[in-house]
Amino acid sequence: MFLDRLGERLAFERSGVRLYEALISKVENCGDDYGPMQARLSHFRAEEAAHFAMLADCIHQLGADPTAQTPAADVCGVMSMGFIQVLSDPRTDVPQARTALVAIEAADQCGWELLIEMANAEGVPEMAQAFGEALKQENEHLSSVKQWLSEIATAGV
Repeated sequence: MFLDRLGERLAFERSGVRLYEALISKVENCGDDYGPMQARLSHFRAEEAAHFAMLADCIHQLGADPTAQTPAADVCGVMSMGFIQVLSDPRTDVPQARTALVAIEAADQCGWELLIEMANAEGVPEMAQAFGEALKQENEHLSSVKQWLSEIATAGV
């Protein structure tokens, strides 16, 4: 079960990198002044990529193959396809994409919380600690995205 959830997180983080790349591309192509947000998005994308690498290392440390598609990873991939479509669709604008990003980051936060609990139950506290650091970064992502949504609500951006 633990390896299945590690595979799920790995798939989610891989999708997270793609989602941030899609949003960064949308921001670059919109012509509006999203410079500060674009810098944050690039930073978040780099953190998602680092989370992916860390998870692959954890799976490898447990003697498993990080390239294997676990059942939970498969479900995660299917769910992520909808978000990728929203963020890649030329008909969606940046505010709409930010709305989708809130759901993505909320799910990401919950996934890390569950993985921390499972790592502690499995007796791998060093992994739980690493996952806790990832959760701190994900909390920052969610906080920023929620702030961007608040800006939409108050400024009509």
